[in-house]
Amino acid sequence: MTAMAALYRDAAMGVSDAQALLRTAEDLAASHGLVIEASGEVTLAAPVVAGAGARLAESEAMVTAIPPAAQAVADLVGRALALAGEVDNQVSAQLARLPGSAAAVAAAGRLAGDIGREMLPPAGLTPQETHDWWQALSQRPRIS
Repeated sequence: MTAMAALYRDAAMGVSDAQALLRTAEDLAASHGLVIEASGEVTLAAPVVAGAGARLAESEAMVTAIPPAAQAVADLVGRALALAGEVDNQVSAQLARLPGSAAAVAAAGRLAGDIGREMLPPAGLTPQETHDWWQALSQRPRIS
């Protein structure tokens, strides 16, 4: 469990770094009238036009060159996705190397997610108080 906790902590930091890159890309895109599509493609934001001149404005927007910042945004998105993929690959590889069968490791991961605060002794107990708390539990909570 200690190895898993360290692994997940490191993974969280890696994902946080990827998210920071993506936020930077989003900010850069917004400041240059660009949109990052769900596919990761960087496009011009659709112009807001109304009235009879709408067709003319749409035509002009279609021939407007995408600003050079689009490549910088696309690069940041690519770096964020690559970093997230790298973190995922590293976590998967390290989980596979943990001792025990794959089923045992998966079960431990599920157990960690299932433990609620009410299933843990209160914080700040002395070792004797923790022992007394454990002894007061019925057999069922001890093994489940």
